[in-house]
Amino acid sequence: MILVKAATGLVIEFGVGPSGKWDALSLRLAEGLSPAPFRFEVSEGPGGRLLVRPAEAREPAELLVALAVLARHEDNVLAEVRKYNRADG
Repeated sequence: MILVKAATGLVIEFGVGPSGKWDALSLRLAEGLSPAPFRFEVSEGPGGRLLVRPAEAREPAELLVALAVLARHEDNVLAEVRKYNRADG
């Protein structure tokens, strides 16, 4: 499921991860900003905020850019996390 596809080349995809839960998020930035998509494990934290965990090691500067993008789209991503993980309760 694609959450965001902006004219700037940003694509955020949310789907089923290796755990079998809807907890996998892939983030592709506009061409030239990062050589490969970022992969995260996502969930809702105890305070109702989005929790993200990088699935692979990346350079700190790249990771900061990716996390800033996710922070900007936190409400949309969190809405999908909640929607698809309701039954996991």
